[in-house]
Amino acid sequence: MKKILLFYILINILILHNKIFSEQFSYKFEEDSVLYIESDINYKLFLNGKYLNKFSSKEISRHQIISINKNKAKIKTELSIINDSDDLRIYKKSKTSKFSFYKTDKGKTSGLNTVKGMHDFPVFPEKDINIGDAWIMPAYYVMPLFSSLSGIKLELQVQYRMLGYEKNNNDDIVIISANAVFAKDRIADLLAINKIFTLSGYCNFLIKFNITKGIVQSIEEIFNYYYVLYDCSVIEIAGISNSLFIMPEKTIEKKDIIDQSDDINIVFEKDNFVIITLLNVQFLSDSKILLDIEKSRIDKVANLLKEKYKNNNIIIIGHAASIGKPKAEMDLSEERAKAVLDYLVKQHKLNTSLLSYEGRGSTEPIADNKTEEGKAMNRRVEIRIFPNL
Repeated sequence: MKKILLFYILINILILHNKIFSEQFSYKFEEDSVLYIESDINYKLFLNGKYLNKFSSKEISRHQIISINKNKAKIKTELSIINDSDDLRIYKKSKTSKFSFYKTDKGKTSGLNTVKGMHDFPVFPEKDINIGDAWIMPAYYVMPLFSSLSGIKLELQVQYRMLGYEKNNNDDIVIISANAVFAKDRIADLLAINKIFTLSGYCNFLIKFNITKGIVQSIEEIFNYYYVLYDCSVIEIAGISNSLFIMPEKTIEKKDIIDQSDDINIVFEKDNFVIITLLNVQFLSDSKILLDIEKSRIDKVANLLKEKYKNNNIIIIGHAASIGKPKAEMDLSEERAKAVLDYLVKQHKLNTSLLSYEGRGSTEPIADNKTEEGKAMNRRVEIRIFPNL
């Protein structure tokens, strides 16, 4: 009788286990919601087995759901890629991309064929998943090449396996491994342009997916790629990346955080993203040297940054008025953004690891460049403050 009772208890435990851990995984979408992804990437470069150099970069992306149609969402994205520089280890944002794409509740995407990175990842099957279950799904990786502006699209088969689960407050988190190996010689024309005979490599991932909220929580990656060139040289890129996915709580608009009467405009987004704009910033003519009269305005903003945003990632963006010389405008706007950053660091000791700068020239005017008043408004500096992730 005791054996029968024990057997009955074990059966019920197994049934309960399956009820808890057997579930379909799906992304959940809410219109107008915002998701931030912050990735830190570190890798080393080798030539014929000899170490050449190491590199680091950071990617911060803001994804906003524009609309939802059944099980598919349209997502607007702004991606900032920040490369480590040699100048006091101050980050410089090297590129900003703005694009939209579609994503299903199982993770399939469309509209990303020219956006560098791993896509259709992670993807979940249309069935319940238990601990120990494995599934294979297609994905693709748009990889940059030396002389290719858009990169090449590598089709992959990713093998997933559910490893376990954990609790985070009241949220259920599942832990998933993913592995992909590729060896490509079918894209001979694209490889030949870069004088590459073939390329191969692998990437291994550890994924945490929040099934309660329907979002990825984190992804850790180890990767290793080999390029074999026509002269038989072998280039190896090996490294790691860590990505955090955060959906900030919506907040009420903040006011009176700073005196905005001195040509300082502040916009507070509902997801805690803040844009501070300094209008008509004064420099020496055709120079990156700040005039002394500007420093009091920057001091005012610096005090706010130290008080409220000392642990946030901040990007300083320079804008120029149009004078018909796009290259010169771009260079000058970048130099002036860096001048503001240098002042914040030297005079106010802001954390250089959280700061970056970029010039956008005259590509984003907010007023008419045909008038002096309009040019003054376009000659501005933006300080973009990301939510604390």
